[in-house]
Amino acid sequence: VTGAGLITGATPKISELGVQYQSRMPNSNMNRIYMESAKSLGLNPEDLGIPSRASTDFGNFSRLKPGIHPSFAIDGNPSIPGHSKEFASAANSNMAFENMLKAAAAMGSTGLNFLLDTKFRENVIKEFKSCSEPENT
Repeated sequence: VTGAGLITGATPKISELGVQYQSRMPNSNMNRIYMESAKSLGLNPEDLGIPSRASTDFGNFSRLKPGIHPSFAIDGNPSIPGHSKEFASAANSNMAFENMLKAAAAMGSTGLNFLLDTKFRENVIKEFKSCSEPENT
């Protein structure tokens, strides 16, 4: 920042944003139904055991309402770094498009289950409300 200020003659000012991104709050009930739907559609989802707790705008949402944030394969090579030229190229493949459609259908199926299956909805909401993280109280 200082170098850019010197070059342009500007004085840099750094300030914090008012709302920070929060970590995602997982919901194992919703995740289970998504995984079952994804498998039935031909995807090969992997449960890594420990949910990602990365901070995103979805994390803020997940503090207000139950949700999941799954990902899906766009290429046969899981080592492609995100936000890279290789990732952009892989995302423009037929495999990525087909898997995106399947993942979207699995998400839709999960949402439909939430709307139509009373027991599932109750379990999702119960898990959401029982989360002990202070941001959810």
